[in-house]
Amino acid sequence: MNYKELNNLTKKFMLGESKDTTIKAYLQSLSEIIGSLSPATKRDMHRLQVAKEHLREVNSRVRRLEQKVSLLEEELTVLKEDSNNEKTPE
Repeated sequence: MNYKELNNLTKKFMLGESKDTTIKAYLQSLSEIIGSLSPATKRDMHRLQVAKEHLREVNSRVRRLEQKVSLLEEELTVLKEDSNNEKTPE
């Protein structure tokens, strides 16, 4: 992803125009940006390493949250079905 694409993506996000862009797309974009950086000093290298670790942790937490949301959606569907079954006269 080049600078212009990133700029457009960020602009759409800030303006709320990117409803279809997922969190995974943003994380992938950040990963590519971080991977393309070339640190000049040890300090920058350390900061870049910390950023990579944080990004991995965010990816992990997003994955867990998506699993929880999926599970809750399934439970909600079951509860709605049970509720509809109770309301219909037999």
